[in-house]
Amino acid sequence: MTAPPAPDGAPLVSPLVSVVIPVYNGANYLGEAIDSVLAQTYADTEIIVVDDGSTDGGATAAVAARYGDAIRYLHKPNGGVATALNLGIRSMRGTLFSWLSHDDVYKPEKLAVQVEAFRRFGRDCVVVGDFETIDADGRPLALMSAGASNLLARPLDGVFYGLLNGCALLIPRALFDRAGLFEPGLPTTQDYHLWYRMARLVPFVHSPQALVRQRTHPLQGSRHMRHLEEADRMFAHLVDETPPALMRAYDGSELAFLTPLRRNWRPVYRGASAHVGHRIGWLLDRLPVAVVPLGDGPGSAGRPSWADGLPPAWTVLADPCPGGTAEDTIRAVLASSPANVLAFIPDAHPNPRGLLRTALEDLFLYDRELVRPRPVDGAAPGDDRRSVLDGLLLRRAAGGAVLAACTGNRLDATGLRMAPYDPSVALAVQTTGKPDPASGSTLGPADGDPLDRALGGAAVLDYRDGLRDAVLARLARHRRPGLPTILFLCHRHGGGTWTHLRDLTAALAGRANALIAHGGPDRRLMLCLPSAGTMDGEGRGLAFRMPGQTGAFAALMRAAGVARVDAVHTMGYEDDALAALGALALPYDVTLVDYHTLAAEPHLCGNDGRFVGMERLRDRDPWIVRSRPLPVLAGADRVIAISRHVAATAGLLCPGLPLVCAAHWARPAPERRHVFRSRLWEGEPLRVLLIGRINTKKGSAVVAEAARILHRRNLPVRLHVLGDIHPLPDEAREAERAGFLVRHGRYADGGLSEAVGGIAPHLAWLPAQAPETWSYVLSEIMELCLPLAAGAIGAIPERCRDRPATWLLPWDSPADAWVELFLRLHATGLRAPPCTPPAEEMPPDDLPEARPFYFDEYLLPLDRHEV
Repeated sequence: MTAPPAPDGAPLVSPLVSVVIPVYNGANYLGEAIDSVLAQTYADTEIIVVDDGSTDGGATAAVAARYGDAIRYLHKPNGGVATALNLGIRSMRGTLFSWLSHDDVYKPEKLAVQVEAFRRFGRDCVVVGDFETIDADGRPLALMSAGASNLLARPLDGVFYGLLNGCALLIPRALFDRAGLFEPGLPTTQDYHLWYRMARLVPFVHSPQALVRQRTHPLQGSRHMRHLEEADRMFAHLVDETPPALMRAYDGSELAFLTPLRRNWRPVYRGASAHVGHRIGWLLDRLPVAVVPLGDGPGSAGRPSWADGLPPAWTVLADPCPGGTAEDTIRAVLASSPANVLAFIPDAHPNPRGLLRTALEDLFLYDRELVRPRPVDGAAPGDDRRSVLDGLLLRRAAGGAVLAACTGNRLDATGLRMAPYDPSVALAVQTTGKPDPASGSTLGPADGDPLDRALGGAAVLDYRDGLRDAVLARLARHRRPGLPTILFLCHRHGGGTWTHLRDLTAALAGRANALIAHGGPDRRLMLCLPSAGTMDGEGRGLAFRMPGQTGAFAALMRAAGVARVDAVHTMGYEDDALAALGALALPYDVTLVDYHTLAAEPHLCGNDGRFVGMERLRDRDPWIVRSRPLPVLAGADRVIAISRHVAATAGLLCPGLPLVCAAHWARPAPERRHVFRSRLWEGEPLRVLLIGRINTKKGSAVVAEAARILHRRNLPVRLHVLGDIHPLPDEAREAERAGFLVRHGRYADGGLSEAVGGIAPHLAWLPAQAPETWSYVLSEIMELCLPLAAGAIGAIPERCRDRPATWLLPWDSPADAWVELFLRLHATGLRAPPCTPPAEEMPPDDLPEARPFYFDEYLLPLDRHEV
């Protein structure tokens, strides 16, 4: 659509354009970006460079300083690109805003062309330009254009179909006052979140020239898995925020709007696609459909057993015309049912509901009157009524055209808009679940060098002296020269300890090399590389028989350049770990991921699997608190607590420890993530999500009792366990059979976002009954931007402080208290005021302050080590 010209006689104005360049450690490309703005043919510009707390020794600041008064240079503490852009917007003097990433460049006429397009449109709008992508060295890759979409009439297409590049836009400064600024809690999707809000307010005007060159390189945040997960939640939320009336204005119906989105997002944004699929399913369940089961012969089709599981809006009709032609049957169904869609399903089909759902989606995806499956068993349609009708779906409005196309028992589809539909798709049963670790499918290739497989955690190989040189050669291949090497000691039981270790070693990449030793069966110490797969309790690795090979292990570690040790967890091999530390004679830390070194029960629980309470800890109950800590603590240079609550509790149990209260290293912190409140549609129950293996310590008894209450009172809340729950009493199994408790099984590695999208939860729940020392499940929930209900125990209160859409109850609240909270959230659409009771087990004012320990302080003792 062509933009209207400026009104006759309107003066040509030259508004000041503020170009904001956010940068973080960007000395490599920043100068090229600034030069591209200085080379603009449009003169009325100001350049604002916002340094987001660069840590490159002043290199970025030095590049900016070369330009003197030609730019305005602002420096701020690191907070993410959104905070840098927001500072630039607040500081701009211009009336038009243009963003330039420090690693992208403008073509000389970018601003002149877009200012002219803005001026000619005559009122507030967002000017959308095309762009080309380039590689790290500036070589062209592809041209990206929004020209095929009518953005002026359908601005949301620019958002939902990924047609917008923030640096190719021109935005009036006043629009930020209406739409708001960039959301800091969305580190990689803050742009599209804002473009959506703007698309709801003003037109988007396409300027058909590629005047921005976007650089593609591995360091971009949008190329990482966390970006995809964040985009999943953001797009799912934006769909929920789009009013049904607006969807109908775009495409005639919600289904016609949503179905293409689901297919478009499926290859990349699988979680958003699954979320939209959940909504589509909800709408399809309410779509009036007349379902006609077709038997093998005249009069043989009654009401099949699968019909009882169909939605109430899908009416099952007995064959209205046994022995008649296809034309007679269609005519009889049209006369007997007012349904919008007619469906003819073989009585013996293995997945009738899947067939119906897939076919219904295709009606709306392709905007067709008829879904015509391929002939049953590959046979061509002939004069048999069943071959014509099997799997046929048609809109009621197309009934007359379909009847006209029927000749006897044949269907001549000439002139009918038919979808390219293959019903075999409906037979696929989608499942989520981890591969069985026993199969070895997650542990590396089944063949290959035995030593490589052992160091990769995929096999067991006993160490012998003849392997020494080969082991050192393998380790050297994975060791970056010039960096110190840290040996991590851990148990072999997986869980949060291994999550901590996996994330820590990944974050250390580029700063230190890492090796892992864990306790194996039969007093073996297993050595592996941090790139090994998730540990499954099988104790795989290069095996050292303890205590006999303690010296050989220590000698090998010294030869491999190990300079320091971090004893993360030595449960199950405490004596062997202590002997290995003694033989190594290296300085070491102890990291407290639980209380194993200080208490007989590492989670401070009693026989019932629940927290014993602060009183018993303060009284140093000998059944809980060790009379003396494990000896590994005595030789530690530092004892690292992974949360403020851990530091306070460890100090209480063992005064005088060399404690470090370390803030977590994740940047941006999960606690700073934006929280999306999912829309509760009329008639929907509140879907409450629990993630992981819900055992007694994680609140299985509370969950089971809550499910029983929901079932008994028939309340509008459903509990969804993405993982498993154990134990599960018989009463809860009745609630499960009634659908009030749903177990989805384990999700595949990397598949959490998609699994959550398919459930479309409104709320996550953490009913912990033991003090959480950190809780990586809580981190996942925060990364998923989900509202949260949790028990106030351990590190949960400190991590959830001031988080929106978060409701904390006392950790020992009974199930009916949780149910009442869920009902309140359901009634208010998750707008109930947050509740944050004081953590009874450790008042927040008594907690020590966490310090930014990782990674400079953590690695400080290694700075002068010879490598």
